Amino acid sequence: MFSRFVVSQVKHNSYFLVGVVLGLWLALVAVPLEEAPVACPVTEAPNSDEFEPHREARPLGPAGPAAGRSVQRPRYYITELGMRGSLMSGVLSSEEALSTRTAALNATAARLQPLRVFIAAAAGTAPPRPNVVAFTDTREMLKPFHALKYLADNYLEEFDFFFLVSDTSFVNARRLRDLVGKLSVSRDVYMGTVAEDDSHYCTLEGGILLSNSVLRAVHGELDWCVRNSYSAHHHENIGRCVLHAAHIRCHSTLQVL
Repeated sequence: MFSRFVVSQVKHNSYFLVGVVLGLWLALVAVPLEEAPVACPVTEAPNSDEFEPHREARPLGPAGPAAGRSVQRPRYYITELGMRGSLMSGVLSSEEALSTRTAALNATAARLQPLRVFIAAAAGTAPPRPNVVAFTDTREMLKPFHALKYLADNYLEEFDFFFLVSDTSFVNARRLRDLVGKLSVSRDVYMGTVAEDDSHYCTLEGGILLSNSVLRAVHGELDWCVRNSYSAHHHENIGRCVLHAAHIRCHSTLQVL
């Protein structure tokens, strides 16, 4: 009974079944069952083990490494950082006064370290003493300019202010340091006790305070200052030099920070 039903259905749907079979056959013919694998390009990573360092050959000089390869570093960290000390002091004295007035001044100005004492002495006659700078030029009139040149040549890049005084003066070192600590390092300073005979100059007996910028200007005009030194008083020659080089006159007071 069931077989008859199946045969009858096949007869009624013969065209449909033939179409299905043909479709499956065409599909199998047009589309392959397996596709050939496609090879992908492979990029090989560089092998780090194959790297070989190459040494750069440079000729060695007589002192060791080749020229231009050595690095010269500053001796002090304050020089490397561009830092300066606050005050450098100097005393104009004489060889005869080293054991008397200068010794007393050095005791009162112990807080002004570093301190240099400038004297005029013939070559080989000045006894070697600490902090004493002797000039072979015995012309007393030029001693201040020798002192200023010494300060500029040796300490211009290390200090912000410079103080020059006579050996007959008493220096209140604490008050001087407090004053310097309140002054701006960016301004031109020519400060001291104003002379009675000329208000443009500071007296050496009261002490002369110069800023780094003023000493730098004076250092550039020392030849002019020496040629125009005709006064018997040191403070007049120094004041004339400062007035010409820095174009400022003596001030007894300045506006502090």
